[in-house]
Amino acid sequence: MSPTAALHNACRRYCIDRIAHWNRVYAALSAAGADHIRRGSSWIYTDDAYRTFPRYEVLEVILASIETFTPGDFATIADARELLAEAGRTAQGPFTRGATNPIWALAMAEEREAFVAFVDRSRPEDWATFAMLPFRRGLGKAEHLHVSEAFRARWGRWDVDRADRPIDAPYLALHVEVMDVLRGPEWALRGLLEAQGITRLCELRESGDGFEVDLEAASFAYNGLEGFWFTRALDWMIYASHEASIVFGGGWLVDALRARVPDLDRYTYRGWDQPPSARAR
Repeated sequence: MSPTAALHNACRRYCIDRIAHWNRVYAALSAAGADHIRRGSSWIYTDDAYRTFPRYEVLEVILASIETFTPGDFATIADARELLAEAGRTAQGPFTRGATNPIWALAMAEEREAFVAFVDRSRPEDWATFAMLPFRRGLGKAEHLHVSEAFRARWGRWDVDRADRPIDAPYLALHVEVMDVLRGPEWALRGLLEAQGITRLCELRESGDGFEVDLEAASFAYNGLEGFWFTRALDWMIYASHEASIVFGGGWLVDALRARVPDLDRYTYRGWDQPPSARAR
């Protein structure tokens, strides 16, 4: 691995690990009922909450910003340090703008400073301790617009509350419980895609974020945001909604799923509250 690739990977891993840490801290606060207090019929965040959740929020926008780079974008280590540190100082998202609570603002500033210090002061021996992450690149605005428009031109604009929008291609709208079969011990769904020579794909989220990712990094799952996965050939797609549905589009993918899961029709989507496990066989 080149030094610039090692630094870029270490910065991604730094953010991911810190996000996980602060999520755990906030979960403990919430479990203890220490994240908010009642004010009449409403509630407000506690100071401890303001010291915690803004940290993973700002780290998430920093991570998104540094993932718009690939190691090949850096001419030298000095160039990489400069660009990655600037991303840490300036990356913004809807949540990070206009923090009115001073504790909230200070928490974000501290996380930015800690990230920039890591970029500036860490050394190759530090980067070597971070396992290599799968490829993941954030799409720039123009590229994201182009990819989104191409997807909609081929597959239509899917409603967030429906998994049965008619499209001009074979597709299956299934309950998300089917993923228990398709993940499995060997991640059968990934195997079906690999058999088609697919190693890298596009991922769009309803937040407006878009990525190019390695197949191994694709979750094919709702994560609080609805998601779409496909390649630029647009001959197949997968859509995970917030209504416990997952849609598979494309003739070859539908055929491959039917061959892999003989009782696939039992997973036909009938509503988020009608999982196959609750139906009579």
